[in-house]
Formats: sequence, C-alpha cells, structure tokens
Amino acid sequence: MFRQSPEHYFYISILLIYSFTFQIPLIALAGSPHASLRESSLSSHSGYRAERAPVVASSPAEVRPDASSTGNISPLAVGPITATNRDSFADPNLDGKVQQGETITYTVVITNTGTNDALNVAYNDNISVNTSTLVPGSSGISPIIVGDSYSAIGNVKINSANIVGAGHSVLDNDPPSSTVSGVTTANNGTVLMNSDGTFTYNPAAGFSGTDSFFYAVSNSFGPGTAKVTITVSAPIWFVNSGAASNGNGTLSSPFNCLTGAGCFSSINDGAANHAKAGDTIFMYASATTYAGGLTLLNNQKLIGQGASSGTTLAAIAGVTVPPGSDPLPTLNGDPSTLNITTIVASTNGVNLTSNDTFNYTLRGFTIGNTTGFKIASGATLRHSTASLRLPAAQRRAST
Repeated sequence: MFRQSPEHYFYISILLIYSFTFQIPLIALAGSPHASLRESSLSSHSGYRAERAPVVASSPAEVRPDASSTGNISPLAVGPITATNRDSFADPNLDGKVQQGETITYTVVITNTGTNDALNVAYNDNISVNTSTLVPGSSGISPIIVGDSYSAIGNVKINSANIVGAGHSVLDNDPPSSTVSGVTTANNGTVLMNSDGTFTYNPAAGFSGTDSFFYAVSNSFGPGTAKVTITVSAPIWFVNSGAASNGNGTLSSPFNCLTGAGCFSSINDGAANHAKAGDTIFMYASATTYAGGLTLLNNQKLIGQGASSGTTLAAIAGVTVPPGSDPLPTLNGDPSTLNITTIVASTNGVNLTSNDTFNYTLRGFTIGNTTGFKIASGATLRHSTASLRLPAAQRRAST
C-alpha cells in the first residue's frame, strides 16, 4: 500500500496493427512493499501514472494519437477513483502524423481522491482500432512506495537512524534496493535525508502540529513519491546561560538568556511559533546566573536542571519521548546549580499573572538576590525543589 503518492509510471509496448484491449489489475495490500503490473496498489489521495510504447504505424496517413480517453475503472463501488489516458508522440517530421515505426506514448493517470484505500481495482481501455498485441518483455512499473509516520517533541530533533526496527529508514516498507533520489523541503521544519532512507528532522522553533515532507524513489521506469508525516507535540523551550548567542530556544540551539532582547522573554507572548500558555521552559545548570524578571503565561512550567533526579524532564513536561528523538537533558537534583537574580531596581525574580484560576509549576532552581520580590503575583503556585521567599501578602502556594 502506498499513501499520498502523487503519481507512478508503468510502460507497455504495443505494435500498431489492430485493435487491442488491456486490463491493469490494481490491488491495495496494507504494508505491501512491492509493486508489479499484476500486484500494485492504489491508495487514498494518490495517483497512478502509466505510459506504454512503442507502437508501429501501418498506415501513416490515418494513424494519429488519441486526444484523450477515460477508459473505465472497476469495481465502481470503490471510488471516487478516476482514470485519464492521453497519447503523445515525438513527431520528428512535424506533420502531426505517426509514421510507420514511430512511437506513440500512452499515459494513463489513475487517481483515488477518497479517504480510504481501494482494493481489487482494475483498469480497462481500448487504445485504438489501429493498435495491436503487447510486445513481450516491454512492460515495467515505477516504484510504488509507502508513506511513513513519525512523532517529535516540539523544539527537539529526531534522527530515524537511532530507531531500532521498523521506522529506521523510510525505505523499510518500499521496494528492495531502493535509494532516495530527492526530498522536498518540509512545511515547517528542516530535513536532511540520506540515500539509505535514514533522515534527521528538526521542527521549526515553537512549531507544534502536523508537519510533512515528500521523498522520491526512482528506477528506470520513472519516479515514485511518498509522504512522511510527523506529529509534533507542544514544545519544550531551552535556555542555557552558557550557550552561544542568537539561539532560538530549541534543544540544538537554546537561548542563552531568560529575559531581554534576543532572550526567551522576547518570544513568550503566545504568538504563532512563540511560547504559549502551558509550555515548559527548561533552564540548564550554569555557573552564570540568569537575569530574572520573566513573566510566565498561564500554566507554564519553569523547570531548572536542579529538579529532583528521581523524575525526568519529559515526565514534568507531560510529554512522551518518541523513538529516534534526541535525548532530553537529565536532572541533577540540586537547585543550587542555577540561580535567578535581578539588578534592575524593583525587578522581581519571576512574575506570575495575577489570576486565581491560573496555575504554574516552578522546580529545580534558586532565586537569589533580587531588587523586588522573588515571585510576584496572586496566582496559584505549584512548586518544589526551588529556593523561594514568598511574602504572605502576595502569595498562596500549593505543592
């Protein structure tokens, strides 16, 4: 079975002498890795393209390629499936006619626009009253390849080469000896595809949702393409005061500051591909202090690497690490290994939106010297393993 594959090619050579009817059986077998003229597949949102040549003219003055033909698909109940047949020839004499011995190429495109795979589909057509028998050994088919699905955590790269078993390569369920001949750019992330079908995919910073890219496999009869779909969960944002500048908050390129221009706070506004309510922000342990003053959005989690080593960042963030994912940072259980401080007058360490219905999680860091409150707001705070001073007039805390 191939999914979301725009078009495939098969070739049939015929001699142009008398009437010829051909039938192409199409069978959609779930997980079928092979394709041939008698065992191929047709899937939803996919196209199947056929070309056949050569045909030999017996009456040059009368033989012309057919303008178009729709043929017929059976059984009709499996639709919506359509077929078109278009003919062409090189016309080296520029006379609009096929000369004896010249080639006519017939192209049939079979498309399933439905949402379900179609089984036991056959295509039938009468080429022309001037066509003849099939030339032995002239038929062939391009690769029919199967789409793949993967998962990723937002802001975290996946590498399929690190997956054990199925999914190691996008070619695992494709014809034997296939190699990738091309890959299109993903809708949002970046893809590096290797010829053996292994790939790395890095979501765009802040992106969550469904991303996709196409790859192509070719043989002597033409290309086949398949769609790789990647489901990207809500992102984890990464901040490391010891990192290089100009980061974007991903695991591979963390921000190097918590607040200020070019820092995490500059994208913590809920805009598209920016940090949103409910996101997790992770701060690495560092000898360099973090400048405070960050205002958290509703339900955000501010997690330091000093959180309890008895748990994991994935568990705190509420995400599942998918196969092939780059490993998330481990926790060291020591909040003193990273500190938030402020030096600008009347600046709080962390600001929480003042709303009793909002909840926040703060774990694994120390708020040191500040020119304002350590944590300022009237919202509900959920925290552990953080060193805090909470003025009673401004704070209700629940652990």
